Amino acid sequence: MISQGSGKLGGIFIIARSIKHIIEIILAISLGLTAIFVFINVILRYVFGSGLTWAVELSSILFLVIIVLGSVLAMIDENHIKVDVLTNAVNKKWKKILAIVATILTLVALTILGLGSYTLMMENIVLTTPVLGISQAYIYGMGVFLSVALAVAVINNVIKFLRKKDEPIEQGEE
Repeated sequence: MISQGSGKLGGIFIIARSIKHIIEIILAISLGLTAIFVFINVILRYVFGSGLTWAVELSSILFLVIIVLGSVLAMIDENHIKVDVLTNAVNKKWKKILAIVATILTLVALTILGLGSYTLMMENIVLTTPVLGISQAYIYGMGVFLSVALAVAVINNVIKFLRKKDEPIEQGEE
């Protein structure tokens, strides 16, 4: 959750909230368009025996956008799946140490994802999708965007956790 800051950080929180809101709008539009395209294709295939090939390709790309942006929002709001058996069994000092270790491991994995996506993006920059002719670089570029956005969110989340003075409130107790 993006909280309101004060002083110099207040502007950063306003920008972060705005970016989050833009992501939510893009997600809603992508989900709506995907549902419409799939529904139209089902009807066309049932009635006429063939669908719109461009709509199938665009639905696949929009589905990728939904997955990537949904993952970023889940990480920002800390709504992702966590296994907290170990962290619940240790004291506050060890929780902080485990949070730092988990963050480092996550950043390593995101670096591998980002570099791999970047390599694929550059190797496939001249290739296009079969129907719409969209460069494959945009599709692989989503992996680069995902890794950078998740890295920023992970770093932000661990900083908030390390600065927190009280024990975290469990989901549903808010």
